[in-house]
Amino acid sequence: MMQQYAITFDDILMVPSYNHYESRRLVDISMTDKAGKLTLKLPVMSSNMDTVTESAMANFMSSKGGIGVLHRFMSIENNIAEFKKCVDTVFVSVGCTDAELERAKALSDVGAHYFCIDVAHAHAKYVGHTLKQLRKMLPNACIMAGNVATYAGADYLASCGADIIKAGIGGGSVCSTRIKTGFGIPMLTCIQDCARCDRSIVADGGIRAPGDIV
Repeated sequence: MMQQYAITFDDILMVPSYNHYESRRLVDISMTDKAGKLTLKLPVMSSNMDTVTESAMANFMSSKGGIGVLHRFMSIENNIAEFKKCVDTVFVSVGCTDAELERAKALSDVGAHYFCIDVAHAHAKYVGHTLKQLRKMLPNACIMAGNVATYAGADYLASCGADIIKAGIGGGSVCSTRIKTGFGIPMLTCIQDCARCDRSIVADGGIRAPGDIV
């Protein structure tokens, strides 16, 4: 059992300081990931849930400077059709089976370059195996993998070939992992721990107000 305090977004506030900008519109919040493979004007992405992101949401996110992550709960043919409807950069999701690697190959063949390996608990041997296979198959692709909640988990995914780490377990508004399994770490502590890894971190879940993103 972890014998230390852990915190989430509601537990802290930032101290205001001097601001030299005349308008909030002048503030640059763009980012490039540490691997240099992804640049966003707005560092926000939509969830790859089947009720959230298909091509319409992905295109909306792109229009605002963010990025969408297409869900994988559809046939490969429909997945390709949805990908082709996307007008800008978009992540496509894959699971951890041979069939899902076939999905990745099929999507790569039609131009996909950004991939997300997405499982509830990614600090696992089978996830690492899939990640290594995907990296070998697509050496130049940008691969995001998750979810993990600790530095050890993030470092494991990085060592297996992930460019970007998705952090957070059970923090989403409709996520039941933490409730059903009893596993999880409060989101802000999770981010702090995972950020010790030499990869860019995507905070997945637990964001309920704009201030949480800041």
